[in-house]
Amino acid sequence: MPPRRSRSARPAKPSQQRLFSISQLEEQRAAVSEVLRAIPNSPDELQPIFDTIIQSATSLCRANCGNLRLAEAEGFRLVAEVSYPSSAAERWRQPIFNIPHGPLARVAARKSPLHIPDLAVESDYLKIPAVAGLVKLGGIRTMLIVPMLINDTVIGAITVSRTRVLPFIEKEIEMVTDFAAQATIALEATRR
Repeated sequence: MPPRRSRSARPAKPSQQRLFSISQLEEQRAAVSEVLRAIPNSPDELQPIFDTIIQSATSLCRANCGNLRLAEAEGFRLVAEVSYPSSAAERWRQPIFNIPHGPLARVAARKSPLHIPDLAVESDYLKIPAVAGLVKLGGIRTMLIVPMLINDTVIGAITVSRTRVLPFIEKEIEMVTDFAAQATIALEATRR
C-alpha cells in the first residue's frame, strides 16, 4: 500500500514559495539551450545528453543530487547521476533498481511526478532498505521523481533530491518535467 503522506507533485505551500529571480530564469534558459545543443551534437550518443540533463536539473533546482534512469523489463537502469553522498551512493547506484513498492514503482504506476517533502517521515518507504539507506546514510530528505513518458508508457525517470527538508516549488517541478521531456525526445531521436 502506498504511503499516505507523500504528495503527487504538489509544491510547497505559497508561504514557502521562493520567487525565481531574473538570473535564475537566465540560468534555466541557458541550461535548456545547452541540452538542445547537445542533442544534435550527439546524434548516436545519449550519455552526454543525459549527463547534461541531470546536471542541469540538479543545479537549477538547487538539489544536492540527482539521477536519470531508464525503464527496462528488470527495473530502472541508472544511466546518469550527480553528487550522491558516498555513504548513500552504493544503495542508490544499483545498476537496476526494482523495488515493487518504492518511490520509482509508484511513479511508474501513476505516470505522474512524485514529490516527497520529507522522506524521513514516510514510514512505508523507510521499511525499504535502499530508501532507508538514502535517509540514514546519505541524509536525503526531500525528493522529486518525474517520469519520462512516451504515449503514456513510462520509459524512465529523473530524480532530484535535497539533503535538507525544503519542498520543491511548482517552477522546479515544471522544470524537471521539461527536462524529462527533453530526455524522452533525445532517446526517441536516437531510436529512429
